[in-house]
Amino acid sequence: MSQHRENILLFNVLNNETVFTDYFCNLLSIDTFRDLFIEFIFNEKREYQYNKFDTEKVLGKYGRIDLILQSDNKEFLFEVKNKDFTCLTENQPQGYLEYLKEKNIKDTHLFFLIPKTYKHKDEIYRNWNNKSDVEKIRNQIFYWEDFLLKVKESKICNDMAIQMFYEFCEHWFNLRITEIKEDEMNLIKNPLVPSLMSKLVEITDKIGNEQGLKLDRDLLGYL
Repeated sequence: MSQHRENILLFNVLNNETVFTDYFCNLLSIDTFRDLFIEFIFNEKREYQYNKFDTEKVLGKYGRIDLILQSDNKEFLFEVKNKDFTCLTENQPQGYLEYLKEKNIKDTHLFFLIPKTYKHKDEIYRNWNNKSDVEKIRNQIFYWEDFLLKVKESKICNDMAIQMFYEFCEHWFNLRITEIKEDEMNLIKNPLVPSLMSKLVEITDKIGNEQGLKLDRDLLGYL
C-alpha cells in the first residue's frame, strides 16, 4: 500500500515553477547549500553572498529571468524549468543574450537549469546565439538530477528545509530507486523472457496493423 500523499511534506506545493524557484532561492541562504550550488555551476569554489541572488528579475524589454546572481561587475542569469514540457518564450534564450550583450559586463553568463527529460532542449540549442558553439552551450545547461545527486552525496540534508526540498525533487524528477526482489530478478534472467517479449511485439504489431493503429515500439520497452 502506497504512503498517503507520498509522505512528502512539500507534496503539491512546489509544482508551480515560480514557487519552486523561490523556494530554491530561499535555500541559498543556507551556506552549505549555496556553496554546493555555486561549485556545481562554476566547477570551482567561489564566494557569493545570499543577498546577491534574486528571483523574477525584470530585464526591461527582454522579459523576466527566473533567478539572477549579481555581484560586483558580474551578472549571471538562470532560466529554471522543472517540468518536461514547459515551453520556451521568445526571450529564452535570445532576449536574455541580447540583455547581457547590451549590459557590456565582462563576466556574464546565461544558464539553464532543466530536467534531463526536458522536451525543448534542442530548441535551446537552435535559438542560442549563432556565434556560440555547441560545446559552449552544453556547458551552460545544467540538470536538476545532477545537482540533486550532489546534494545527496554531500550529506547536507540534515537541515530540514533542504531535506524537504530533496524529498520533493526525488519524487518530482523520478529519482527514487525501485528495489528489485530476488524472485523478480530471477524472472528477468529467465532465458524465455526475450522470446516472450519478441512474441509480444509481433502480436501487438499485428493487432495494431489490423486496426490501422501502428503501436509505438518504444512504448513496449516499458512493459
